[in-house]
Formats: sequence, C-alpha cells, structure tokens
Amino acid sequence: MNEKNLNKTTMPKVMTEENDRQQEVGNLKEGKEKTPEQSETDNKGNDLINKVKNMVMQHKKIAGGIAILLLLSIIIAVYFGSQPKKLSDMLKIDFKGYDGYGEVEFNHGELDKTVTEVMYKEAGLTEKDIKDAEKGLDGLLNAIPKYLKAEQEKQRVSYSFDKTDHLKNGDKIIFTVTCSGEKCPFAKETKEYEVKGLQETEDHNR
Repeated sequence: MNEKNLNKTTMPKVMTEENDRQQEVGNLKEGKEKTPEQSETDNKGNDLINKVKNMVMQHKKIAGGIAILLLLSIIIAVYFGSQPKKLSDMLKIDFKGYDGYGEVEFNHGELDKTVTEVMYKEAGLTEKDIKDAEKGLDGLLNAIPKYLKAEQEKQRVSYSFDKTDHLKNGDKIIFTVTCSGEKCPFAKETKEYEVKGLQETEDHNR
C-alpha cells in the first residue's frame, strides 16, 4: 500500500478519536455545570438551612435570657427575703373624730398577728407544735418550752404612735418600731404621718 492510501486510511480514524476526546471533555464539563433547576433546588436548601440556623440562634438567645431572668428573680427573692420586714409597709391608719379631738386608728390586730407568726417561727414553734398541743397532754408538754421561748422572742418587738388622741388636722404623729437583740426579723423604724380628714369643731358644737 502506498503512502497516499495509508494517509487516507489513518486520517479519518485519527480525526474520529480526536472528536471523541473533545466530546468526552465536553461531556465532563457539562457534568460539572448545574442546570437551572438544580441551582434553584440548592438555593432553596441553603435558604432552609440558614432559616433553621437563625431559629436555633434565636431560641438560644431567648433561653439564655429566660435563664438570666430566673436567676435574677431568685437572687432578688433571696435578698429581700433575708431583709428585715418593715411594719410600716403593713400599717393602715385612719383618723377619726373632730379637729382637736381626733384619734388615730390602725390595724393593730393584723400587725400583732404578723409579729407573733414571725417571732414564733424564729423560736422554732411550728403550727404542728400548736396542733399537737391542742390534741393532748403530751403535745402540750412538748410545746411549752418552745412556746415560752416564742413569747420571749415576741417581746423583743414593740411598735406604737407617740400620740393617739386629741389630734387636730396638721399634727404630726410618729410611728416607731423597736426590736432588741441581734438578727431581728423586723426593721427598726421611725416614720412620721400627718393628721388630716378630721371634721371641723364647729360641726361638733352643732
């Protein structure tokens, strides 16, 4: 076979192989490139992932904020629970009568009940001890020492007004709370109140 025939025979084969290679390379490139549908799907997936991440971060912040608030609430409750109580915060006063002859009335029974409950608790006398004392002699005998101690504790606290009668509008009366000994559950106080609301004396003379 001469050279011309050889070239005619081999050239188409070489060109075919070259074309095949180019087609394969093209196919590989096409394989790497994503279709619009695939790109849209990937974008939706990324958006969903980002939304989930944002939700998780927000919940973490909310949970962290709630935990901090709870901790602060506990600290505040413990702090104020350990502070001495102010009887003036529970005091309710009312002025009655006529100007120059007025009197002050206040919730003495309620204050006395509060003092009793707190000081009995300080002495270790519980409601169970009182109930047991009511049931029988054994309970009464067990409660007596605690009761005596509780009464002593109660005597540590006293409260009063410096003036309670012959009041006239504009007078100043002072409410005082004292508590002897250490670690008293009630605060020592001196608080001033102005007398007002008393009827005029001329109305009384009529």
